[in-house]
Amino acid sequence: MNAPPFPAVSVGPDVDPFAELQLIDEDAIVLLDRLTPQHLPDSDLLQGMPARDLNAATSALVEAFRSIDVDRVNRRFNWFERITGADIEARVRFDLATHEIDDLMQATVHAQMRAERARDRIARDSVHLDRTNSELGLLVEWANACLSRIGGEEFHRQRFVKRITDIEMIIAANRMMEGQYSLAHQTLTALVDRTGEVTRVLLPLWKQHAFAIAHSDDGPMQDKPRLDAFAAVHGKICALLSTKVG
Repeated sequence: MNAPPFPAVSVGPDVDPFAELQLIDEDAIVLLDRLTPQHLPDSDLLQGMPARDLNAATSALVEAFRSIDVDRVNRRFNWFERITGADIEARVRFDLATHEIDDLMQATVHAQMRAERARDRIARDSVHLDRTNSELGLLVEWANACLSRIGGEEFHRQRFVKRITDIEMIIAANRMMEGQYSLAHQTLTALVDRTGEVTRVLLPLWKQHAFAIAHSDDGPMQDKPRLDAFAAVHGKICALLSTKVG
């Protein structure tokens, strides 16, 4: 069958795309199909699970933070413990834990960046989906008006009605997708904000205190204010990253 002799048309609130039709026939159905916009999700959104990956990265980070015994870092070792090397062992464990946290923090930052990119793609895709749904809604209105205005063989009219029903199903599915997009966007935003507070504010403070403790020559109790500050930041990081999101 040759292409229908219709000029280029678009769906809008003020222009009836079916105005030139005189009959519901094969050409009318072809025109309706041609006017039906499609929304295909960003293919990158179908790859990976950024929220789960970021949650997994922060969970590993929390475990690493919890492996540090803050009380042991703060304690004053007695003469026997110093003779047996308990104070050295505690410092070595502390040093190893800080290095592990550095590595895990890098992995968390990378997961955060992937989550940010996914969130931005969802926002862009959501705008396109909303625009597509608006166009589909207008198309249904114009198609129903056309159906009530002109006649045609019952076979073609039934096919035309079926096309309208299919479009209405697409609209309903798109509305569900809009809700899923909104929830995913909110979840990713909360996760990124939570991780960002740690990476931008708390972790630099934690590393400053940890560095001072690791290089102290006067014994841990000689700098108790710094130790107390370290313990406070340490506890806040653990509490913040343990907060459930999504």
